[in-house]
Amino acid sequence: MKPVEIRVDPLQPRTDDLARAAEIVAGGGIAVFPTETVYGIGCSESNPDAVGRIYRLKGRDESKPLSLYLERPADLYSAQAGVPPQAVRLVNAFWPGPLTIVTQRPGGPLRGYRCSSNVVPGAIASLAGVRFAGTSANKSGGPEPRSAGEVQDDIRAGCDVFIDGGPARIGRPSTVAKALAGSVEILREGAISAGAVGYFDYFMVLFVCTGNTCRSPMAEALLRTRAAQALSLPESALEDAGIVIRSAGVHAFGGGPASENALLAALERGADLSDHDTRPVDWKEVMEADMVLGMTRTHVEHLRARSGRSGGNIALLDPEGGDIADPIGGDLALYRSVAARIDGMLGPIEEAVARWFRKKADRRPPDGPQIA
Repeated sequence: MKPVEIRVDPLQPRTDDLARAAEIVAGGGIAVFPTETVYGIGCSESNPDAVGRIYRLKGRDESKPLSLYLERPADLYSAQAGVPPQAVRLVNAFWPGPLTIVTQRPGGPLRGYRCSSNVVPGAIASLAGVRFAGTSANKSGGPEPRSAGEVQDDIRAGCDVFIDGGPARIGRPSTVAKALAGSVEILREGAISAGAVGYFDYFMVLFVCTGNTCRSPMAEALLRTRAAQALSLPESALEDAGIVIRSAGVHAFGGGPASENALLAALERGADLSDHDTRPVDWKEVMEADMVLGMTRTHVEHLRARSGRSGGNIALLDPEGGDIADPIGGDLALYRSVAARIDGMLGPIEEAVARWFRKKADRRPPDGPQIA
């Protein structure tokens, strides 16, 4: 039987046309469709017969899973629990766009996700009400089709609905990046350069207190000093090395200095707060940081409630569960004791930073594409 053929405007496809394609997919059919990179082929992930047909049409190795197409970037967080900060950074930077993000929930298998800037695949997923899984519409190892006319006859004949959206705007495959807790790796360089994706391979620690004038700035400055010494780097070179250490306050206004006693207490421990500017919590940073460390349980509860993360990267600085009381208004002796307590808790965090730094230095490019 010949596939149903639908021609759409890639910028403003008619809902009625896409609803027809979605109906076929929801009923177990296979769709060939346009994206901004190359043409794709997909089906409902929950239909094993349709999935099997795609593997046979492509001659694809069944050990390579299909990627899941999403309508909106935020859909990743409902599609998968425990999205690591590295994947969040890539979502915020590149989606919708020509990047396939391979990640995993804690303890789960690797999975690829795609949020195309061409609305067609995401609309099919939404209108069909299914997890829409797919890959490029070519024979495995062969050239990816950049237009409807480049889709091979047997793949065209083997689908149930064929959507012609004209030439792909980019005409190159998506870049594939594996984003796991602690690392970002290029599995295939495509429309986005490896360098652009690699920019987001960093380790970020964010300390949070109330006003960002005392506790969190001291923690930030002390960890920066310790990390630089541990890695034999000048503090000014930490961010170039991929180590980002910041602080913020849940009720900070921004633009003010650290308190005088905080500055003095930190300075006695070799850390400089003279250039500190107070800043409010940036919720994008909370989602993107590897470690978000609150000074009190109230801070942690606030951060988790506002970000929607029940745990993961948000924790109390004191591993034994104690609060670090605000020294505001206290004398220098009190600030010294608070600085000493904070400094005594930074060892494991310093080790995590150093461990990430060593692993990044050891990582090597993969032998070849893992997903096609």
